[in-house]
Amino acid sequence: MTQAAIDSQLPRAPATVPAVERFLELHTEWIRLHAEMLRTLAVIADDEDFTFEGQTGLVDWVVFETGAFRRTARAWVRTAERLAELPSVSSELASGRISFDHAAVAARFAAAGDDAASGDDELFAEMARAESADAMARSARDSRPAPPGGDRRQREERRLRWWWDEQEMMHLDGLLPTVDGATVELALTRIAARAPRHPASGLFAEPEHRLADALVSLASGVLADETTDRGPDLATVVVHIDASASGDAARLDDGTPLGRRAIDRLLCDARLTPVAHAGDGSSLGVGRTTRRIPHWLRRILSGRDRGCRFPGCGRTRHTHGHHIDHWAHGGATSLDNLATLCRFHHHLVHEDGWRIEGDPAGELRVYSPAGHRVQPRRSYHTDDPDAEAAILIAAAEGVAAARRRAPP
Repeated sequence: MTQAAIDSQLPRAPATVPAVERFLELHTEWIRLHAEMLRTLAVIADDEDFTFEGQTGLVDWVVFETGAFRRTARAWVRTAERLAELPSVSSELASGRISFDHAAVAARFAAAGDDAASGDDELFAEMARAESADAMARSARDSRPAPPGGDRRQREERRLRWWWDEQEMMHLDGLLPTVDGATVELALTRIAARAPRHPASGLFAEPEHRLADALVSLASGVLADETTDRGPDLATVVVHIDASASGDAARLDDGTPLGRRAIDRLLCDARLTPVAHAGDGSSLGVGRTTRRIPHWLRRILSGRDRGCRFPGCGRTRHTHGHHIDHWAHGGATSLDNLATLCRFHHHLVHEDGWRIEGDPAGELRVYSPAGHRVQPRRSYHTDDPDAEAAILIAAAEGVAAARRRAPP
């Protein structure tokens, strides 16, 4: 048999092998860059003289400058602040042998304090080299000792948060004290156990599906209970409808689009507040009648802004409706003169000399007391290096002027 015939029978590498190798090379380089970014972020975190541009802290500043998800920025900051206590994990990350997710798990679960963390450092570095980040997190969670302080510590750490992914699916993440967790578990499993068989297949849904349905059932029960209402905004689902569009064009307050079947179901079993919008997105206001924002207008405002409009913030709790043109100066209480601000940034505008201008339905411009426009540095990039440098210098001068005017 000739060599050519022998070669023809040997298994051939897929044509994608070069792409696979390139992907892995790029991933390793990306990890190394990520490690350098975290080291730089740690330097910023340790700089007591660093001045934020109206942001409440480092996480908000990272969101403002990078446009990252808040949960991503929070993980970056937490990991950056702890890597100094975890030199082995930090070294593995810098070499590209473990991922950022591994380092984030170590930063989250390592004991607090230099001495305590040093005992976890080698263990977490070894786990990261051998396991996926998911497996490492499970192992760390299972082996975590009972928190000192017992129930009181658990109560202080309780939390629940959610977010929506690109498929408009809600993700839930939280921590509950032991007893509260057992209560929730018992309630959900009991409701799930009562779920009927599917009428067509005669089969029960998967346990995870029944538990998800049980959680929705609990929430629906609260919304259906009129005795739980304590104000006109509670237990109400707001559906925004585009009056100028043909066919189905509706969405929830947070922008989630609704199909015809979902709309029909909500019409049957939920309390709805329909809000009609013109083709340009505008809706009614109360003009100069009052400076107070009525509940129905506040719902529309919340649906449009979906959180604080100050650059880098986005908080959705404890928010206020801010008049761009103050009511006392002739501004109207209408949607085209209102913007949502959290309590902190509302105080900045009214008490500390910050200024907001622009179109509430489009772009808003925020200016510091020194007159410097607050915008992320990534928006400064231009094709003209001289122009970009001039913008950066002007921004630096604005921050310096704000420092000089700040009280000691």
